[in-house]
Formats: sequence, structure tokens, C-alpha cells
Amino acid sequence: HNHLIDTCSHIFWKYFEPEKFGDVSEAEARRYGDHLFQAYEEADRTLGRILQLADQDTLVVVASDHGAKAAVEQAKQWRIPTIKSERLMQALNLEKEVSYSNVGFDILVKPRVESPEKKERLKRIFQAIELVEDGVPLFQILEQDASNLWLRLNNAIDEINGRHIRLNGHVFELREFVHATNDRTSGVHDGKNAILVLAGQGVKPGYTHNRRVHVMDIVPTILALSAMPVGRDMDGAVLTDAIEAEFLKTFPVQEIDSYDHSDTPTEAEADVETSEALKSHLRALGYL
Repeated sequence: HNHLIDTCSHIFWKYFEPEKFGDVSEAEARRYGDHLFQAYEEADRTLGRILQLADQDTLVVVASDHGAKAAVEQAKQWRIPTIKSERLMQALNLEKEVSYSNVGFDILVKPRVESPEKKERLKRIFQAIELVEDGVPLFQILEQDASNLWLRLNNAIDEINGRHIRLNGHVFELREFVHATNDRTSGVHDGKNAILVLAGQGVKPGYTHNRRVHVMDIVPTILALSAMPVGRDMDGAVLTDAIEAEFLKTFPVQEIDSYDHSDTPTEAEADVETSEALKSHLRALGYL
């Protein structure tokens, strides 16, 4: 996995297309304007090193689940308060109980061991956090699926300084848990323009797929090109149009019911150790 292009797209897009933003100086554009190109060049060098090690029987798949584009309007909208999720979980002593990540201006929270009781307990904990000056909850709590909680800052927050929250019976300054602004992002994900490139035995050389490909199609296609059966319970389909007819004749697509096993536990506790390097990386992007 190479996250370099994604990171640089978020941070350096405004210098790549400074005319779209209006707040980029000529000096900044000169200094940072090539950084996004350099990220692609480095990714190409990495791929080149991999290809040097690959033999003729190696299937190579280059894939991204999204592209990127300028976030002009979003960059303006995102200059609003965002939650310091790591600090919040530390104060609530929940770091070992939940996994969490900033998604835009919300926090996505999930119990490490899922159960209705644990989810309800988490809801009560987050609902009890109060904006002292307004006497209202800090968060709106959204439930968009069975296991996750989405925490969204209350709309009443338009100023950070001089305001406080009550948490676990103690009063803290709001700025300890909330960033005043988030203006670090000038590139945003583009879900319509991702890439999928296949090379290796069985792949049609020079073929361009003209219909929409879904990220769920990648694993079934890799299995088929590896002469392994595809799970009937898998989302997605084999991209047979991209596979040579002679290969499919020799290795027709086969199926099995599932790669899952009946004895796989439905509840499993995740590893509570989190990489400090990864935290630093996500913090730099504004996710924490």
C-alpha cells in the first residue's frame, strides 16, 4: 500500500491549481506546485522496483478506490470546528474499548467488541457531554448502521474561545477538545475517477474496459486470474471481458459457496495497540 499520492492530494492540491483558490501566493505556488507531480513520480518508481522483481507468472494489479480533485468549496466550508478525537477518547478512557476515526467533521466510533449493550453504553457516555454555557449536549449522535455511532458537533458551536464542556463531572475548556478551524485540506476524494490496471498471464494486453468497474470486482477477478474459485457470497463479479479467451478456456471461472468458515467467531476483540506513526500521519492530515 502506498498512501503518498492520497496524502499529497489532500495537502498540496491548492498549490497544484492555485488559480482555483485565490489565497495562494506566487512564492507558495513556486515552492509547492510540483509536490503532487513528485508524489506520482515516486509512486511510479516504487511500482518500477516491484516490476523488476516480478517474473512472467506474477499477476500485477494497480488499483485505487478513489481519485482526487480540487476541494474549492469544501475548503471554504471546512474552516469550521472539528473534533480532537484522540484527546476525547483519552479523557473518556475509551481508547481500548473503541476504534474511532474522524470522517469529515464527524467522528465514527465503533465498539471493539460489538454488542447492543456496549453500543447503548457508549451512547449514554457521549450524550452526557454538555456545553456548559448553553446547557446543551456537545454532540448530535447519529446511527447510520447497526454497529457504528457518528458523533457530530452541535450546531450551537460557532466560537471556541471562552467556552467549556462538562465531561465526567469535570469542566474543561472547549478548545482542549475541538480545533477552531480545519483549513489543511485543499484536495478531496473523487469517487468517480479511480484506476484499475491489470498485467500478467491471462490479462488481455492493451485492453480498455468501457463499463463501470466496482471496487468489489477486484478480488473475484484476482481469484479467477489465479485459477482459484470465486465465493458465491462475494459482492462484485469477475471482469471476464479483461481476461483472454484462451485463459478462460483453460481455467474456467469456478465457484465455491464461501471462503468464510462456520467456526469463525462473530465477535472478536481487535488489537488495542495503535501505531504511533500511523496516529501521527492521520493527525497531520486532520483526521485526528
